[in-house]
Amino acid sequence: MSQPTLSLSSPHSVLSSGEEVRFRCVAPADLCAPVEFRLHRGGAGSPLARKSESRGTSVEMGVNNVDSSHQGSYTCLYAVQGSQTVHSSHSNSIAISVVVLQQPAIVFSSPTGEVTGGPQGPEVIEGHSFTITCSTVPQYTGGSFYLSFTGSSVTEAQAAVSHSAAFIFSAAELSHQGNYSCVYETTVSGRKFSSPASPLLPLTVTVVLQQPAIVLSSPTGEVTGGPQGPEVIEGHSFTITCSTVPQYPGGSFHLSFTGSNLTEAQAAVNHSTSFLFSAAELSHQGNYSCVYETTVSGRKFSSPASPLLPLTVTASLILPIALGVSGGLLLVLVPLVLFLLFWKRRHSSGRTQVAKTASNARPMNPYFPKGKASEEEDEQDYENAETLTGNDYEDGIGDEDSGSEADYVNYSDPTENKYSEDENIYQNS
Repeated sequence: MSQPTLSLSSPHSVLSSGEEVRFRCVAPADLCAPVEFRLHRGGAGSPLARKSESRGTSVEMGVNNVDSSHQGSYTCLYAVQGSQTVHSSHSNSIAISVVVLQQPAIVFSSPTGEVTGGPQGPEVIEGHSFTITCSTVPQYTGGSFYLSFTGSSVTEAQAAVSHSAAFIFSAAELSHQGNYSCVYETTVSGRKFSSPASPLLPLTVTVVLQQPAIVLSSPTGEVTGGPQGPEVIEGHSFTITCSTVPQYPGGSFHLSFTGSNLTEAQAAVNHSTSFLFSAAELSHQGNYSCVYETTVSGRKFSSPASPLLPLTVTASLILPIALGVSGGLLLVLVPLVLFLLFWKRRHSSGRTQVAKTASNARPMNPYFPKGKASEEEDEQDYENAETLTGNDYEDGIGDEDSGSEADYVNYSDPTENKYSEDENIYQNS
């Protein structure tokens, strides 16, 4: 029996995985009996395809969804069915190739080492450079790698050198955040083939805000430096100012106080803000710190906390000084007042005693000889003077005038009596 002829019906003998390949097997034209055509790979084993024709001399057969196992040389033969089946020899062979490119690998790195591993994958700090490297196992020479970014139709391509390519980003931006993947492409027998995409590489771009500064001041200058930090006097106003280096516009500062979960927030103006305390209280004593927050590309970022600012509130000295001065004045004035009162009383008592003594001393009559009766009267006068003087001293200063008037009355009465006695004496004589 004559040898059949095998030809390739498909446009390419080099196929990619999943494609279909078609062959045509042609038998001699003098066949009159039914014929079965068979397609073999490698010239042995069970046929990959069978097809019967009642009187035809050619058929087309093929293999669907080829993979690497279908790669090789193909032949065909036919069998004439009659009282017994007669097989022809194998046809000429046709080789086909199935290109199956391996999935490439994708790796993230940073020349400056500014890469950390986060829960979602590698993280890079904004402004730092980074590199994404794509590589594949050696299958074919040459080729290219294409780097794609999730959410973007734009891809970057680089020629494969030693089966790899590096994509360098000189400065990380927030827009670089997302998922990356790469694909390897090569040309075989005039056809381009692409590998499956690499696993996704999620990349996070972080913003590192500088640590803010914190400063305490007082409009009245009532701030001193103590061993534990600045000190402010109770009742005086003071201001805590938070500031940071210019990185992003806007944002806000949050002032926190040690031992409290409450924070006070104010918008940043020219990269700083001031927290005013109108009157310092003892409860304001403690450690303060501030944090700068800002939103970039819809994401909120926070700076590390500033260094702690220890604040000491000292008690005001105005009241103690006033009390001390008042107490000192009282200590001086009270004894002085008591001394003046005592001196006035003694002085007034002395004058009263002298006046009473003078009023009770009768002038002697030079013309009347001093006898016994006269001596008795004089003794009575002296006794009266002593009694009056003692009473007046005990009565005090307030009774000085009334006592003096009584003394002057007593002083005049004895004199009149003496003159009347003298007249009697002269009459008797």
